[in-house]
Amino acid sequence: MNNMTSENLLRLFAGSNDQRAFRELYDRHSAPVLSYLSSEMDINDARDVLQEVFICVWRLHHTYERGAGVGGWILAIARSRVATHRNRETAS
Repeated sequence: MNNMTSENLLRLFAGSNDQRAFRELYDRHSAPVLSYLSSEMDINDARDVLQEVFICVWRLHHTYERGAGVGGWILAIARSRVATHRNRETAS
């Protein structure tokens, strides 16, 4: 699976719920997403939000627009989760 593009991995996961494809997506994209998240919040919160991001990837894979770039799509989800996290902090 290492030789597949991220878009093909996402399509494989979407088409057959292939757990290995999802794991490969996580392995490829979790470090840059965590880096972004840790620049926006403390590392412990960033790790929690990272899990939320990939839960969203799991649930929202059908919203990915082909050719948009999987990494950018995942980072857009991360930005949304950062906003949600900040709103929760403000509300408490």
